Amino acid sequence: MKQLQRALWVFIAIPLLALGISFSVEYLLHIRPCILCKLQRIPYFLTFFLALIGLFIAWKRGIIRLIQIVFLAGLILASYHTCVQFGFLGSSCQKKKEKQTGPSWRILGLPPPLYNGVFSLAVLIGTEICLVRTRKK
Repeated sequence: MKQLQRALWVFIAIPLLALGISFSVEYLLHIRPCILCKLQRIPYFLTFFLALIGLFIAWKRGIIRLIQIVFLAGLILASYHTCVQFGFLGSSCQKKKEKQTGPSWRILGLPPPLYNGVFSLAVLIGTEICLVRTRKK
């Protein structure tokens, strides 16, 4: 049970870090996010609140399963956003040229949604490993 409690603390820290970076890029570097960027913040808000609730209830495994579902949704959204960034798919963001905020920015040549997708996948795998290791025999 202590491992699950620690995992929930990690799930409080992860969204704080991710959202801190996201809002720093927006407000300190003045890079305006598109609607897909803003939507990718929702799983982190949900994760934060689910983990916070999980600290105070006995159903910690269930909360971690819900967090997995949230990160799966985040992975799907990040995958879609990455495909839009690479030009494989169109988006309603791209149709409104007057609202376009300029060329999308990159980190080491790759769009941030790709990093978010890889991170979401890593969290899914990590949470499954945590749940398997803490399963009662």
